[in-house]
Amino acid sequence: MVDIFAWYKVAFFRSWINRLRGWAMLKSYKFRHWAFRWNCEAVQDGSSIVFTLFNRVHFLKYKEHTLVKFGHPSKFKFEEAAKYVNARKD
Repeated sequence: MVDIFAWYKVAFFRSWINRLRGWAMLKSYKFRHWAFRWNCEAVQDGSSIVFTLFNRVHFLKYKEHTLVKFGHPSKFKFEEAAKYVNARKD
């Protein structure tokens, strides 16, 4: 005998799989953008950029020097970085 609602069971299962896949991809995207960030120092002379790792370790690249700073980003004056290192926000 043919189950009339077999298509419904398959569609229901696929919808839950797609929801789970979407949730996992969104969480992965949010984690990557929280864990690894590019920032600029508040004084934007176009020569310094900061790579922030897990919101605690900051690698400040200034010309040919690299400084490592530790701590919460509220202790430092960092801004969201422009798309390119030498690009300036208007």
